Amino acid sequence: MQGAMIAGLFGYEIPSNFNCSSVCSWPGPFTTLGFHQECRNITVETLATKICRSVDGDEVDDTAQSTHNCTLMTPSKIPLFTDVSPTSKRTGVYLTGKTISFPLNNTGEETDASFNMTKSPNIFTAIRYNIVRDDNSDTVILGEDIQECTVSVAAHTYTDIRASGNTLTIGHDDIVSAQLSIKEVDSRFIYSSPGIPDLAIQQNDLKVIIGFLRSEFTDKTLELGLSAKEELGLSGSLPTQDLKDALTRMTLRMTQRIADGPNRQVMVGKTIERVVFVEAWYPMLALPVFVTTMALLLLLFTMWQSRSSTGTALWKSSALALLYHNVRPSDDPLLTGGALQCDFRDLKDLKRKTKAATVQKVG
Repeated sequence: MQGAMIAGLFGYEIPSNFNCSSVCSWPGPFTTLGFHQECRNITVETLATKICRSVDGDEVDDTAQSTHNCTLMTPSKIPLFTDVSPTSKRTGVYLTGKTISFPLNNTGEETDASFNMTKSPNIFTAIRYNIVRDDNSDTVILGEDIQECTVSVAAHTYTDIRASGNTLTIGHDDIVSAQLSIKEVDSRFIYSSPGIPDLAIQQNDLKVIIGFLRSEFTDKTLELGLSAKEELGLSGSLPTQDLKDALTRMTLRMTQRIADGPNRQVMVGKTIERVVFVEAWYPMLALPVFVTTMALLLLLFTMWQSRSSTGTALWKSSALALLYHNVRPSDDPLLTGGALQCDFRDLKDLKRKTKAATVQKVG
């Protein structure tokens, strides 16, 4: 699980565990235990509680040109701390958080009360205090921004799941968190809500998750200035990320880890295969059939009209007639040409001449 959380925080992709050789679908619904985050801006409420003091303990304004530190209290009673040294460094980002499963005292510190997760599915609240700087100058401070994000246990109900090759797509993800009721049975937490099956997680597993969140999201500082110290690894990376984006990726990978983990249940889907489908709409065949029929009738009519017994001139019905043709001058004085004709009397005369005729190639 910690590997999945780190992969999410750094933006690494983890392949989903599914088996599909072509295109597949799982209509659902399928419900799995997972995690969810919700964020809100608490800048106005938190800045109203800001108190700054100099190194001598005197209360000063945050704009004072002397070394001082400030304390702020969020609406969820989580304290924030910033330091300012005008000539060397100042707090650029302050990241912290508290485990909701442990009661907090008036100063925001966790008490030694026993671990209690049956009151709310919320398990951790993270706060990110950020100095908003000018894009053209790091020394110009435009304001302050404070975000609060809560990580909670949630029930994810998936529908319309599809896969193509190595890509898995979830059509709809219905998340239920605040409405979950919780009870502890045999060192397990059972989460239930109307319309979804009971979901369980081992108490020790949840403690490991909360322990990781406390260690990585508590009292992390990104300093600005010449004397700023540089944090390495995950501690140095987290303050530079947008809190909402980082926790969204992390809870997504955590949910994926539970769904693909050793306690997963196999869900059978359907394989979608592409086949050639041909549908004939017979009314569309009427036009080509009509055209073909009319062309055939026209051909038969032409053959009937062109038969040899209709009195067609012999020189038009036989190529041999052209070899015995002559030109008779026209009787019309206005015409300079003549009429092409042959001397055969009838078709029988032409056939007798054809049988007696011989053709010789000259040259």
